[in-house]
Amino acid sequence: MSRATARLVKASTPAGLTRDRFFSAELSRRERHSARHHGRRDGARGIPPVPDGSLAAGPAQHPTLPRQVWTPYIVATDMRASAASTVLAAKLLEVNRDLIVTVYRRAEVVVWAHDVQRHLTDGTRGRFVLSLNRWRVTATACRPWAEAATAHANQLVAQYWLALSRRHRGISGRERTGSTALVPARIETDPVWTKPDALLLMSFPKDDASSAQAARTLRRALQIVAEATGECASRRSEERSEPRSPAMGIDPCEPEEGDHD
Repeated sequence: MSRATARLVKASTPAGLTRDRFFSAELSRRERHSARHHGRRDGARGIPPVPDGSLAAGPAQHPTLPRQVWTPYIVATDMRASAASTVLAAKLLEVNRDLIVTVYRRAEVVVWAHDVQRHLTDGTRGRFVLSLNRWRVTATACRPWAEAATAHANQLVAQYWLALSRRHRGISGRERTGSTALVPARIETDPVWTKPDALLLMSFPKDDASSAQAARTLRRALQIVAEATGECASRRSEERSEPRSPAMGIDPCEPEEGDHD
């Protein structure tokens, strides 16, 4: 492994994140105060509205489950978590630019050797897999930071909702069960952090011809490697017994139109 690549893998956690409060495990006193202030204000204003009787005109989809509620504050907090995730991804791609370029170059070699020369050696395939695995390890190491931002956002929402529920006339002191119970919507981590290969595509501008070609090349290289290792055959066997729901990102076992062996 080259010194440059080793340095990039070691620097997989982008510097500077510890200075961003939104990646902190705990809320600051100021953040707690602000969240509670917004909660008391919205509660006094009757936000969210709570109709008498049923919360919906028709039957609830899940009668035994509480109904999740989005308020402008919760939406804004969700947007902050999403922005933090975007900043994290951008820093990850910036720090590991050389490694990403290596992955794409080796993907091109794999596709050329397999589809044009019809002779893909173990060495060529192995070098691509090695660089790809280094990227996956690097990207996976940043996932806890994205989850930390989500946890931070949910802590803000919890403080906000606690203050809101004490001030809101439609919620405070009322016993609600099943679908008549109100709970704040839960903020989720961007699912892209479960797909390191999909993060690779974020390194190129969208709606660009060269980016589209790079994406096709990477997808094809992943498919070639998956077929060679038997991963796709195993997956198809599993899907015959239990259908798989569509996943976001690159699926090497689902060839695009025009792909060929």
